[in-house]
Amino acid sequence: MFTETESKSVYERLIRILENSKIAWIIPQIQEEINRGEIIIKSIKDVQLKENLKSEFSIDNISKDKVSISQAYSQSERLQILIKAIEEVLIINDIKKTIFSNFKDIKLEVQNIEFLDDDNEAVPIETIGNEQIQSEKTLIDKLQELLTTLKKEI
Repeated sequence: MFTETESKSVYERLIRILENSKIAWIIPQIQEEINRGEIIIKSIKDVQLKENLKSEFSIDNISKDKVSISQAYSQSERLQILIKAIEEVLIINDIKKTIFSNFKDIKLEVQNIEFLDDDNEAVPIETIGNEQIQSEKTLIDKLQELLTTLKKEI
């Protein structure tokens, strides 16, 4: 189990690795989730506290003496969020490889597969191809190895 300091150090190291990779796009999404914090529901029994919350935070409706508040994640929780996001990218990458290899299995000559936006079919959301899959393979393999090691230590 990592201490909070160790968790912070590992988190920052993983972020630096991602910043120099082709999956750096997940960093803003992770940071947004972390900045939102964990939403928890608190019970409010004190009438004066309830009134103070209403005025201080412009809360119009506190129903049934409960209020939702955002609580900052601990360093270890931040690390867990990051690891989960990386795992999801690894799973998506495996799905891409599987899709692409299925076309080879049925002897279709497919260079790329484009995923189109329903609203704007002229602009692909993403294009995958053998070249892209191969260029990401080394990074994905290293991330998978790193995550396996981290999970053993956590």
